[in-house]
Amino acid sequence: MSRERTRQLSTAEERRETVLRIAIGAFAARGYCGTTTTEAAVWIADGDPPPG
Repeated sequence: MSRERTRQLSTAEERRETVLRIAIGAFAARGYCGTTTTEAAVWIADGDPPPG
């Protein structure tokens, strides 16, 4: 018998906070012009701040 995992989605406010936290970290580490939207999207999807 397999168990299905239920994925709990974050609220809009939690997601907003995550995006802002990671974006601020990315801009601080790489600069506004040095941060690509692709990099930011990957970091946000992972929920991890950028290296640096």
